[in-house]
Amino acid sequence: MVWTNETTGLNEHYIQQDASIKIAGRLFDQAKIEEIAIVDNKMQPLALITKQDYIHYSLLENVDMPVLDCSLENSWVCINKKQTLPQLLFIKADYLVRVDGKGRFQAVIPKEQLVRQYIKELKNPLLFTGQGSLIVVVDSNGEKVYLDLYQASNLNDRFMDSFNQSSLWISLLNAATRGISRQGEELSWGDIDWTVFTLPVYEKEKLLGAVGLFYYSPEIHAVIKQIRHLEEMYKEVNTIIETSYDGFNVTDGQGVVLRVNRSHQRITGSRPENMVGKHILDCVKEGELSDSVTMEVLKHKRTVTAQQQVRNGKHIIVTGTPVFDEAGEIIRVVCNLRDITELKTLEGKLAETEKSSKQYRNELEHLRKQHLYHEQIITASEAMNKILDEVQQVADKDVTVIVLGETGVGKGVIAKEIHQSSIRRDGPFIDINCGAIPPALLESELFGYEHGAFTGAKKGGKPGIFELAQHGTLFLDEIGELPMDLQVKLLKVLQEKQILRVGGTAPIPVDVRIICATNRNLREMMANGDFRSDLYYRLFVVPIYIPALRYRKDDIIPLMNYYLDKFNQKYGCAKEMAPEVQKKMLHYSWPGNVRELENLVERLVVSVPVTTIDAGHIPELYMGEKSYWKDERGWGPGIVPLRQAVEETEKYLIVQALKECGSMTKAAKRLGLDRTTVLRKVSKYSIPYQKIKKQHSGT
Repeated sequence: MVWTNETTGLNEHYIQQDASIKIAGRLFDQAKIEEIAIVDNKMQPLALITKQDYIHYSLLENVDMPVLDCSLENSWVCINKKQTLPQLLFIKADYLVRVDGKGRFQAVIPKEQLVRQYIKELKNPLLFTGQGSLIVVVDSNGEKVYLDLYQASNLNDRFMDSFNQSSLWISLLNAATRGISRQGEELSWGDIDWTVFTLPVYEKEKLLGAVGLFYYSPEIHAVIKQIRHLEEMYKEVNTIIETSYDGFNVTDGQGVVLRVNRSHQRITGSRPENMVGKHILDCVKEGELSDSVTMEVLKHKRTVTAQQQVRNGKHIIVTGTPVFDEAGEIIRVVCNLRDITELKTLEGKLAETEKSSKQYRNELEHLRKQHLYHEQIITASEAMNKILDEVQQVADKDVTVIVLGETGVGKGVIAKEIHQSSIRRDGPFIDINCGAIPPALLESELFGYEHGAFTGAKKGGKPGIFELAQHGTLFLDEIGELPMDLQVKLLKVLQEKQILRVGGTAPIPVDVRIICATNRNLREMMANGDFRSDLYYRLFVVPIYIPALRYRKDDIIPLMNYYLDKFNQKYGCAKEMAPEVQKKMLHYSWPGNVRELENLVERLVVSVPVTTIDAGHIPELYMGEKSYWKDERGWGPGIVPLRQAVEETEKYLIVQALKECGSMTKAAKRLGLDRTTVLRKVSKYSIPYQKIKKQHSGT
């Protein structure tokens, strides 16, 4: 803190030492001041005369006396301009006289004014000086350097004599010598309850002393309590505004932005620091807002509501409300913003649906059957297009389908596509993971239970998944995890189209289509006695094998772009992939398949701080992995999963046999397998048999 003429009200008036007291009185009257410096002919300060001194001598009717003879012993000290306000507080003098480098007078200020200025600059609404308050300043040695004489004079001498033994004095000493402050505590002294503020004063972490403010007026106590109540109310209102899901901006009566909350930034993408202090029209020009509801409110002097689209593409609805003063003038405009992007999207879809004709819907269905439109399936590979053809072929046939493939390849997506393309599309689609539910609970989940079937059974019983899927599709994921006893019950459902609740006696007919999925080898499980052969053949009516993502590289970039758009929209971003990133991703083996790709893209969208995602942002796992295959003749570096190695080897040998032999039958004989096995593996690995056959014929 520094002191200047403006902030402290410095008194620059002075009078020569040979002037009379009459001249001093005239200056007191004209300048409306309380003290005058007395200087010699070289402007060196000699003494101070106060208005009280003047009044005292003028009563003696000796107005022609030299002013220097009339100055009482007012304590004062010369200071320089470099001293700071905290330092000046602890100088032991009633007045401070500022001089220049040559000791010439510049200004005088009472110590009382400095103390009040210091308290004012603390900007604490609970600290104010005036009637009902006592101000005391103590240095770090415990010596009193200032006492508000005016307030002290309102207390009798006996009262002030006991001050040095009071709890007020002890609290002030603790602040001055130990830095222990009190903020509005209640203490008693002289049968009066005082509100105490003791304020330690520091200069560059050095404790200089403390200022004590002691309020004894009941009216002041009430004001302090009211201010505290208002502070609590402000904190409460501020918390409500900042935690509100809706956005808020507040302007004054001229349209200058005063406040913007956090939700406003989330909804509009505009930072508060780019708006606060600016006129609302300037914010519109700079693109922070698309239009100004505030100006409409100021123009029409009423509440205005409008829809807008902001810089991040979101649709919002804005309601501006005027706040009037007693004269009917607008002093504030409060704008409430709500994100209605999803509502606008739904509104657009509804409008589009209403415009669609029956012919359009039939055409859309035809296109879907021709695999030209797949709402949830993103693909560009020949292998996946072949699978989608197969899905459309079997969807309308109410047969059991089993979807095979590694974890994360999208077996559930294919199951939903079958349901949505089937005659059961209007019925429920219920999926259940057989491996995620404890075996003891799985039976009651699938088939339901009757009242009293077991301890803790719900009163009245509970329908099972089969009943809930009535006239729809039941997707049994991880069918390989189904316990043997439940395999028997599932087989019975497939054969008899009815179920029996746990604890029940009456069979319940069910009309449900079964779609299963697994990443396990059910044939091996059947050979090992872990899966029933009769159920196996019941499920394998129509098997659909989804190849791993590493076998359909053409799908990687379309999937990556799809998930990039999806998560950009979800998180309000506009990220894009650098070309070198896409090239790198094509060489990764993706052991987690589509799910791993989706998780990676989401991670990059939320964690990369810049718009363009380049190679430096990709985790080393994806950038540094070398191909499992060096070339068509041998292995590359590193250990690979055994199952993957077997699949790679099978694919490689089948391709080589087809290239050499030119036909399926000859290739099967060369490999020591039957033709059906080779045909199944060609389909499994999406081997382009016809292309290889043509190449062989050409040679």
